[in-house]
Amino acid sequence: MSDPFLQFTQMLERSQWWERARLEALQRKALQRILIHAWQQAPAYRERLAPLFAAGDQPDLSGWNDIPVLTRKVAQARTEDFYARQVPDQAGESFEQQTSGSTGMPLRHRTSALQRVASQAAAARCLDWYKVDPNKSCAHFSATVPGASDLPDGTMQREWQRGSPEGIGYWLDHKLTDSAQKLAWLRRNPTNYLGASPNTALGIVLEAQNTQSEPPRYEALMLGGEMLTPHTETILRACLSKKLINNYGSEECGRMAVCCPEYKNFHLHEEFCLIEVLDGENSAVEPGQTGRVVVTPFYNFAMPLIRYAIGDYATLSAESCSCGRSSRTLSKIMGRERHLFRFGNGTSFWPSLRIEEFQAIVPFQQWQIVQDREDHLNISLILPDTDILFDRTAFRIAICDAFRQQVDVDITLVRDIPRDSSGKFEEFKSTL
Repeated sequence: MSDPFLQFTQMLERSQWWERARLEALQRKALQRILIHAWQQAPAYRERLAPLFAAGDQPDLSGWNDIPVLTRKVAQARTEDFYARQVPDQAGESFEQQTSGSTGMPLRHRTSALQRVASQAAAARCLDWYKVDPNKSCAHFSATVPGASDLPDGTMQREWQRGSPEGIGYWLDHKLTDSAQKLAWLRRNPTNYLGASPNTALGIVLEAQNTQSEPPRYEALMLGGEMLTPHTETILRACLSKKLINNYGSEECGRMAVCCPEYKNFHLHEEFCLIEVLDGENSAVEPGQTGRVVVTPFYNFAMPLIRYAIGDYATLSAESCSCGRSSRTLSKIMGRERHLFRFGNGTSFWPSLRIEEFQAIVPFQQWQIVQDREDHLNISLILPDTDILFDRTAFRIAICDAFRQQVDVDITLVRDIPRDSSGKFEEFKSTL
């Protein structure tokens, strides 16, 4: 049998320029295949997919909107029922995994080898877009990649990107090290590229600044796992690499999108998944509107996820991307539902603040804003010097103006802001 990675990469080279009708035909064929498999092999889908199979063994996609959205809570409660009893040979080995738990609800799941290959092919296309040579070296901070390990050495392996055997990759578990250790490790292992979450990379820059030293510079910085804010983007471009590659995906669904190298849109990897952006009534939002992201991966035959609400919110682009690629795009990824602040007067707010306006009041290096009540915010600030005095009243007024709310604001100066259990940093978070 032909190498599926080679088949995928050759297809992706062509399909990015296809007309929409041809790309959508490819999606329908892949969707029908995973639906038939889920219907036949995963007990949970005998009921959930019944509207599609009322007339026989072939799915009637006109009933697609009658399929209930699958929440993480349901997938957790009935994990075994979503596992396929049999997996086709071409899907390869099945792997048992668990999501990072950044939502507070880690999901035990299975992934087909074929889905991993699809993600590797999507990564290869992404590197090609950004003119990254995968035969060069790359350092990675990750807690989810098999083989990532702790200090002092981490793990070294060849072929960090499939299909490029000369590329040497270095891996380190980002959860088990602080920024000083990460910076020292990078200096011991100089590479061409760096892969990290935005705030892991930012922590390395701040550590270098605190020690009055220069961080290593890279030909490209590959980001994922967290939202990239405009402020962090500016710092990373100035201090680590002018070339930032912002990826969007998840452990259970694989790679789903990547930021266009020419514009700011996120191109969906539509060859490998169906992504819907839905409103509160589970209807598709209009272009330019924000809704929750619902994903159907096409190649996870071990645990099909049909209309799976990943927990993120995003804005569907109002227009096709000017680069000429035919895939639909997201203009903005808002983040998790817990990043949405809700207030007592019924209004809600996605924090997207111009951090420079607040740094004009006090030159903090990093912050975190947590809503713990409808009328209350806790703000943690990391300052370069804890003896710095600033106008706290002016800072509180600026926060209320930015949120368009009259709320109580507590400000705490800290030396470090803890990550969550998955090692991720959240700049804004609501615990309501």
